[in-house]
Amino acid sequence: MAKPSHQRATEPAPLYVRWNPYRSPYAVELRLDLVSRLTTQLVQAERLGIEIGGMLLGSLPDPEVPTLRIDDAAIISRRFEDGAIYILDPGQQHRLDEIRATARAQNRACVGFFRSHMRPGTLQPALADRTLLNEQFTHGVYALLLVQSREPRTAAFFLAANGQLPDHPSARKFYFDDSEFKY
Repeated sequence: MAKPSHQRATEPAPLYVRWNPYRSPYAVELRLDLVSRLTTQLVQAERLGIEIGGMLLGSLPDPEVPTLRIDDAAIISRRFEDGAIYILDPGQQHRLDEIRATARAQNRACVGFFRSHMRPGTLQPALADRTLLNEQFTHGVYALLLVQSREPRTAAFFLAANGQLPDHPSARKFYFDDSEFKY
């Protein structure tokens, strides 16, 4: 199970949950309060019967210790009329460029993508996910976070290296519930 870690800062430091994936040289840190914020969005989307998704924002803070840190998510809004399955239409694609520009202006980076999962079967990247990620992250390291839409919400990280997203989760599946990470 993942263990919380702390960010160094002079102001109150946010709490992070850290995974040391066995299928990636990079560790992943997820800001703990982001779990509850995303869960609120997941509950609303579940009521509508739709998947949601968005860009993961953060950094690669220390090149000496390869860590991908996730601090926030920029949800890309969808409507019920867009269908249950999360696929961005061409009109929504420009939103990704806006998110990248805003992140750069705030000295943050787009470090991956998040999507809820209503589909039958295991948490796996869909062809549409892979296509979107190949367009957005042409090389380097990035993460895909998939979260089951319904309770109990399980989640999995897929960490890409050199632009290649693995077929299997990079760390063990976990419960997407902030109470699971507090002791």
